[in-house]
Amino acid sequence: MKRSLEKAHATQVSVDQHRCVVLFYKYFIPTSIETNFPDAALLQEYGSHYMPLLLEYMERQCHELGMKGRILLAAEGINGTLSCSSTDPIMKKFIDTLENFNLVRDLGAPSPSVAPYSEGSERIGDGKYPSVKADSQDCSGLFTEIDWKLSTIDNDQTDISIEPFPDLKISIVSEIVSSGGRVRVSEIP
Repeated sequence: MKRSLEKAHATQVSVDQHRCVVLFYKYFIPTSIETNFPDAALLQEYGSHYMPLLLEYMERQCHELGMKGRILLAAEGINGTLSCSSTDPIMKKFIDTLENFNLVRDLGAPSPSVAPYSEGSERIGDGKYPSVKADSQDCSGLFTEIDWKLSTIDNDQTDISIEPFPDLKISIVSEIVSSGGRVRVSEIP
């Protein structure tokens, strides 16, 4: 009886273990805010407004999917390594959610106290922005074109019981890859 309970527990552990890992990073190279209001330019311009909201958004997505790992967020980009219990449904949902992310639609526009505006601008969310709509396709792209690196542990390797990460930690940092502050993304040709 005791042996069958141990076997059932071992089977449950192998099913729930984090057996899929994804690595990803992207530098958000902004164009100017005047050209179609891309997400990267908005994030650069209003980082103090958007970074805490982006952190909360990422935490919510990861917790809902039961993911563990590390993500570094900065106005210059994102760098992350996450794990989950299965490859297809969970990881696909996470990647699809990020690739369809729209800064203004998903996090809202900065308020007038944060964002500069001028008379005659169209009101978007709580702020005024020239010809930008909250559902605009122009405001997207932070997480598109990421080269997602996936790795899995085969189910026949059940003797591996150590998970890649003990928990989830998402941090706002000044750089996604440390250069000691000597290199700024805006200075890269």
